Amino acid sequence: MLASILWQGSLPDEEEIYRMKEAGYHFVEQADGFRICLSLDPTPSGNYYADSFSKEFRKEVELHEYLAEIEKRAQWITVPTKKMRVYATGRLVDGPKSKEEEHCARIFRDTQNSAGLLLKTDQQETYQMGKTAISTLEGRARISGNALGKVSTSVFSEILNECLKVAKGKALIRLSEGKVRAIHSAEKNGYQIFPLSELFMQASVYIHGEYEKTK
Repeated sequence: MLASILWQGSLPDEEEIYRMKEAGYHFVEQADGFRICLSLDPTPSGNYYADSFSKEFRKEVELHEYLAEIEKRAQWITVPTKKMRVYATGRLVDGPKSKEEEHCARIFRDTQNSAGLLLKTDQQETYQMGKTAISTLEGRARISGNALGKVSTSVFSEILNECLKVAKGKALIRLSEGKVRAIHSAEKNGYQIFPLSELFMQASVYIHGEYEKTK
């Protein structure tokens, strides 16, 4: 499924267009002109993809079951940080042709209304950005500041891309429920992967142990 992006700067020349096509960019002619598009990755997802999603648990076991379900679909990928590019979302340029694509389209509409960003790596596919990933993406680009949250998504993506071009090392990307949820450092002393279900289980054991001491 192809989604257009909001392109910043001058239009690419023929040589650059050729390189971009090799890297997975698509140039689609529509009634209002050409659109630069990217192929959305059908990242596995249940019904918890919305950035505004929240859930209450009446029993601790329900929390652990939920986390285990999420973890089954989650993925981690490692990519060169300087090869990442961020773009403001445009629109879908073709309709869904399968149930999988229908689900991807629903996730895209949520992305449009929340983070409004897509992440392109050195792979052919492009990933939708969840809001929780934005601060970690800024960390990989080595930038920060309140002003970043006040500019448009297209300007924000342009700033990020200029910084990512000179970034070093590799990035560890968490894909969960249809979107990028975090982008950590993949260096030797960087982020250590622990399944959420295990982390919460350890916390639960600790809390119950401390509670027993107070009796």
